[in-house]
Amino acid sequence: MSLDQFKRIFWWEWSHRALGRLIGIALVLPWIVFSLMGAIPKSLQLKLIVMLLLGGLQGVLGWYMVKSGLVDRVDVSQYRLAVQLLMAGFIFGFILWVALDLTPARNFQLVLPLETRDVVMAGALVGLLLAQIGLGALVAGLHAGLSHNTWPFMDGDFIPGGLFLLDPMIVNLFENVLTVQFNHRMLAYVILLLAFVHGFLVIRKSDGIIKSSAIIVLFTLLFQVVLGIAVLLLVVPFSLAFAHQALAFIALAAAVRHLYLIQSAR
Repeated sequence: MSLDQFKRIFWWEWSHRALGRLIGIALVLPWIVFSLMGAIPKSLQLKLIVMLLLGGLQGVLGWYMVKSGLVDRVDVSQYRLAVQLLMAGFIFGFILWVALDLTPARNFQLVLPLETRDVVMAGALVGLLLAQIGLGALVAGLHAGLSHNTWPFMDGDFIPGGLFLLDPMIVNLFENVLTVQFNHRMLAYVILLLAFVHGFLVIRKSDGIIKSSAIIVLFTLLFQVVLGIAVLLLVVPFSLAFAHQALAFIALAAAVRHLYLIQSAR
């Protein structure tokens, strides 16, 4: 690694840490001011404390992740990377949920009443998207996108051989490049299919904000799948890979908002 290459890595790392600290300041300073003014209700105080604790935990996880790249290897552990990115997704979703709770109540226009099944499916979308973000971190950590750059087949088959070559078998889910990329692909199909089925069931029951929310989730996920295929076929250009990760969080935001609206409308 040249000195110039190291400098680029250094500034990415420094900026990431600085932004993390700035986020903490953006939470703590207004919290102290508004608390002293008595402007924050007790129910919100508890949520803000949880946010602060989660943010602190995320910082510890970031240190733990980076530490793995300083001993015996020059890149970070894919396990620790996945845990930190999953925590980032959870914190992101939690903050968005709290923000939605602070917005004025809405009048929902429903043609048919929503069922428990609709809420469960919307919740499943959020959970599966978080799992997919974790799988994406494993793909990134293993550089799994740099191999098997064909679609829809891998090594000429939809379900390739060699998915469970490592022993013990469970290790393949986290360390076998072929298996990790395959799982990331398959979960994308499952999420998109669930979004289509859920959208079909919900859209016919509503003609207001819930209908538009379901459509936004569906098209965001569809675009994310297309973008993911492009990233793979083009062998992971940085700009597209960055956009793919960013869109994952946009899709998560759309799904969390949709779940909130579905649950509020019942």
